[in-house]
Formats: sequence, C-alpha cells, structure tokens
Amino acid sequence: MGRRLGLGLLQKKTDCRTVNHTETYDWWEGLDWVEEEGYTTHLITQHSVQFIKDNKDRPFCLYVAHEAVHNPLQGPDDPAIRGPKKEDFTPDDPDETYCQMMKAMDDSLGDILATVRESGIAEKTLVIFFSDNGGTPRNPLSNAPLRGHKGTVWEGGHRVPAIAWWPGKIRPGTITDQLGISLDLMPTMLDLAGASTPDGHTFDGTSLKSLLLDGNDLGSRQLFWNGKAMRDDTWKLVIDNETPQLFDLAHDIGETNNLADQHPERVQTMVQAIDAWKEDVKQT
Repeated sequence: MGRRLGLGLLQKKTDCRTVNHTETYDWWEGLDWVEEEGYTTHLITQHSVQFIKDNKDRPFCLYVAHEAVHNPLQGPDDPAIRGPKKEDFTPDDPDETYCQMMKAMDDSLGDILATVRESGIAEKTLVIFFSDNGGTPRNPLSNAPLRGHKGTVWEGGHRVPAIAWWPGKIRPGTITDQLGISLDLMPTMLDLAGASTPDGHTFDGTSLKSLLLDGNDLGSRQLFWNGKAMRDDTWKLVIDNETPQLFDLAHDIGETNNLADQHPERVQTMVQAIDAWKEDVKQT
C-alpha cells in the first residue's frame, strides 16, 4: 500500500461520439472540447509532466497514450492535416518525418522520467513502456525478421518490446523473453498495490510482479488473437484461410516453417482451445 504506480499517462483527447472526427478539431479534456495550440506529442507530454507535479505527494496511476508514432506522418513543424484522407498523406521525406516523430516521443519520455526523478518519487514509481502493435506497411518501417504487420495475427502484428523501470526494485539491464501481454497490466498494478478485486471477478491477464521483481518464470500460458491464432508456450497456431498452420517460435520466429502436418494432434488440441475461447468470449 502507499506505492505509486506511474504507468504511461493521460487519456487520448478524442471524442468517439463525433462521426466525422477526422474532419473536425477533436481535442478534448475529458468531455470538454478545448482549444489548445501545439503538437500533439508535446501537449500530451506537458499535461503528463504537470499531472506528476500535481500528484507527487499521493499515490497515482498515470496512463500516457501518445499518438506518435502513427499515421498520418506529421513532424512537429508540419501543418496539421485533417479530413477523411489524412491517413493517406505522405510527406516528401517519410523517413525524416518518421524520425522527427520518434524523437519527439523519445524526448517526451525523457521529460516524464526527469519529472519523476526531480519530484523525488523514482523509488516509488513503476514505469512500463510498450507499443500496442507492430509497424504498418504504409510507414517506412520493417518488422523483420517477424512476419506480418499491424492488423494481422502474425508476430509482426503484435510482438513488441516492453521496458519496465523501477529504481531499487527492478535490476537494470535485466532481459527476459517471458511472454506477456497488455492484459497483464491491470492485475500487475493491483497486485503491486495490494488491492483486492471483487468476488467472482477474473482477469484475462496475469500479474507480472514475480517476473519484474524476482525474475521468476511465468510458466506456460495460452493467449488468443481474433479467434484466428493462439500461443501455447512457444507454439503458435494461425488459422489462415480456414487452414491451420503451426509454428515453433522457439526455433522459427519468422513463422516460415509450417509444422502442422508433423504435429496433427497438437493442431487439433490448439484448434479446440480456440473454439473453447470463442465460446467463453460469447458468454462474457
């Protein structure tokens, strides 16, 4: 109890109720439409830093949902691009613009961590940094050696690195290939905070506390994507055009060697697991 969990920050200020939101000025503070000039990454950072300063003397959970790096590619000095075709906009030098967006986000993280340190709460604050998906083929990106991209169930669509920082708690330089997912964040934060959950409530994720603090193995687990793919430890099953394909990610991270014919029983078991997961989702 009494620990601070500084996890990312600030809700995205977009109004989901606006049907044509790509054509309008869509910057919101909660439910209030506000006018605020500036580059989105910079503005989110400013609000993040101020939030930390305002709440440094009490426990808080901070969620930083940066828009960058994302289409449309727009650097800090570029004019705002709106309208239904803004996602298709391509700058004269996509690589340079992408680098500008990445640097803006990197500088933002530096400012946020500096504020945590300057506020004297670094040893009380857990920071977790990660992306929500792999790169899109429309950007000057490469997910190699992973197969696929954002929007697919291949590893290139969702396998991303994550960084956990907690001075005095997490040993610097520790590297792990344990399987985690963003669904693990809620049970992890509640576990670290010593908070209880309502009776009968279960999480899709699992607490990462023992992994982060003690380096313990999480053990084998199953994860599912869109009813078309699943992980079972190092095994990955993808149902592509109704045809199950099986890969051993421990030896084939690029999902190039389909082992379905060699392991028919495992394929059957994993297909049944996907079907059971679908039914479970329907009932919840």
